[in-house]
Amino acid sequence: MNGTILLKNGVLVTLEPLKLEKRDLLIEEGRVAARDRDIRPPADCEVIDCRGRYVFPGFVNAQSHLFLSQTLGLSLGESEDALGARRRLSAALGAETIVTAAFSGALDAVSLGTTTLIDSLSAPAQVSGALDLIRDTVLTVGLRLVSSYEIDAAGPASERDQALREARRFVAESRSDKTGGLFGLEDLVEADDAFLEAFAAEVKASGRGLQVRIDRDAAELARSRERHGASSVERLARFGLLGSRCILVHAGATPEDDLARAREAQAWLVHCPVADALAGRPTAAFESFGDFAALGTGGCRSNVFAEARAAFLQARARGARVGPVDVIRMIVGAQQLASDLLGIELGSTNRDAGADFVVMNYHPRTPLTPESLPEHLLFGMGPEHIEQVLVDGSVIYRSGSFPDVDTRRLAPLMRRGAEQLWSALAPEATTTEAPSH
Repeated sequence: MNGTILLKNGVLVTLEPLKLEKRDLLIEEGRVAARDRDIRPPADCEVIDCRGRYVFPGFVNAQSHLFLSQTLGLSLGESEDALGARRRLSAALGAETIVTAAFSGALDAVSLGTTTLIDSLSAPAQVSGALDLIRDTVLTVGLRLVSSYEIDAAGPASERDQALREARRFVAESRSDKTGGLFGLEDLVEADDAFLEAFAAEVKASGRGLQVRIDRDAAELARSRERHGASSVERLARFGLLGSRCILVHAGATPEDDLARAREAQAWLVHCPVADALAGRPTAAFESFGDFAALGTGGCRSNVFAEARAAFLQARARGARVGPVDVIRMIVGAQQLASDLLGIELGSTNRDAGADFVVMNYHPRTPLTPESLPEHLLFGMGPEHIEQVLVDGSVIYRSGSFPDVDTRRLAPLMRRGAEQLWSALAPEATTTEAPSH
């Protein structure tokens, strides 16, 4: 239950523009009520002494797959392509494994300083109510969530129709500052024009948006042009789907003219460098994404610190002229994207902004100034410095523990869920490396 909390004596961090300020933050009913020096605590207020701590706005993972959180150590076969492996894993999901995976991924995300997830799921054996299971689990942990059901365009028509009904229902019912819904598409290349036209009509009627992975490699781009005579971006534009509520993920092989079209339409482009590297895919030229670029993790842990570091290092390795601040802009972009989808200001310490904060006990060994902050965030700070995480004005993580979640009781349930998922994939599954998407 969110009450009144005073974050006292902290250094407030603003990422856009870069700023460090010694201020107190008063939080009431899940929002920032005041930010000033020496705020006197009102009656019945919990005071958290942040002296020597840095108070960051909560991080947002702009692309996550909670259902993959229990695949650590699991290989789905070396000869199987990533999309095929992911489809087989999705088909093995049931109600219990969806819930245990969501708990596992959400708890991990909190410990890493992530306070909002933009997640997607496909579970052909558990379509009805699948997103409700994810939502209820994530809300129990305390995070904000935007979720989509990814419709497999290559599946039978009956399965596509069922998935579309589930997506339509969830999107209509999930409209708050804690949860939101999107439409999702598994493989745009497999979607013929008739299906894409019907799908576009659903998205437009909902007034919401969609999440779709595109151009993961050159072969996928070529396949779209061969099959449809157009790239993925051109097809989305043709059916009126390319706009400010369109989230394009990966785009590792997207040509510059398509990126320019996406930028002009103000579509969001999400970069997932660790997932792309694990899958052996090319690194996206995120410096060409423009003002609507965001950082996500795909099927990897919701570790924004590691993802930002990987994005920077990969860019430098391919000779791109980027600096740490260019990566920080994608962290800010993810916060802005979540703000738009949930209808609340996130990533801010402004009055009436959502009270999602990460308190970090970080002692820099070199000067920490607004100018040096991006490099400290990429190469100095990490999850090990996180002391407390607040979402919607409530402390949901404190010094390695979760005040409102009985993790000792959950631990064996999560292990059992993982065992059930792995058993469902036997005998093909082995224990070497997890699939990443």
